[in-house]
Amino acid sequence: HYHSQLSETVKPTDLLSEDISRIGDGRIRFKSISIINSEEKPSNQIYMGEDITIKIGLKVNKGIKEPRIAIYFKNQLGQTIFRPFTWEKEKDFPSIIEDFEILCKIPNLPLMQGRYYLNIWIVEYNRPSDFIESVLSFDVLGKDVFGTGRQPDHRYGGVVFVEHEWDFL
Repeated sequence: HYHSQLSETVKPTDLLSEDISRIGDGRIRFKSISIINSEEKPSNQIYMGEDITIKIGLKVNKGIKEPRIAIYFKNQLGQTIFRPFTWEKEKDFPSIIEDFEILCKIPNLPLMQGRYYLNIWIVEYNRPSDFIESVLSFDVLGKDVFGTGRQPDHRYGGVVFVEHEWDFL
């Protein structure tokens, strides 16, 4: 039931719609979001280990100073797996006064097979301007990410895969 409710809340087509549940003062609103795959095409099906770009469009109703933007990658249980955050990468903008787009590039997406959801958030200092939960869902498809002829199997546990080596002594 929880998974089906999450799927029903995902409405990536028109983020400026009044039907979108959001939190914030509205000085800036998210107006679009998409995942761009390694072939530079929008897609909601991504392969394990694929390079992706999250493209976000913003509508400025009133400018803000020193905005901070985050994207939360959530699993089907609502747990945050990771979250790219502009402030942590020293990519804050001095001010935003007109509509614009922002790109977040993620090389070698480390997620195991499954369905995931994105939450997006923009604040001025710590004052929320816009926050939308489960704004977009996407599926990660299996792939032989280690070049062994085998795909990591999510049924054995874990939500991320990491490069590793084994030595036998």
